Amino acid sequence: MLKININELNRYDSTTLYEFLFLQRETAFEITIPKKTIAGISDNYDVFEEFLSAAYAGQRLSEIAKSFAYYVPSVNSKMPFLFEVTITEMGKMAEALYIIIHSVTDKMPCEIFLSFHSLAADFLTNVFNDKAECNTWGLLWIANQYLQKS
Repeated sequence: MLKININELNRYDSTTLYEFLFLQRETAFEITIPKKTIAGISDNYDVFEEFLSAAYAGQRLSEIAKSFAYYVPSVNSKMPFLFEVTITEMGKMAEALYIIIHSVTDKMPCEIFLSFHSLAADFLTNVFNDKAECNTWGLLWIANQYLQKS
């Protein structure tokens, strides 16, 4: 299983990311998204946004995975978000990772960032209106709890 911390790949473009993944010759991945917020210290909206982003990132991964699992960190710790996926199509994995990396780690909003966050907001709305399936309920539920508090 190849372990990937998305912060370590934020300088890769989509082609380089695909080449990196292809050269690893792996189909099983553990993807880490570092957590920045801590409930009670961070603003409730920031906790909401981080958990929503993680929920949507996980959802995107689950949709291309042969198998999928995720870890829900405590809102009170800096433990990261972890996703385990087994994939069969490297191109889809590279595309999903590229979007996730540049939507979660980039400091300056760009088209990918804005599109990802708009789709994440739509995802939240659609799931709670029973218009979409959710494979990351643990993360989405926490996001919604902190949206209600903000």
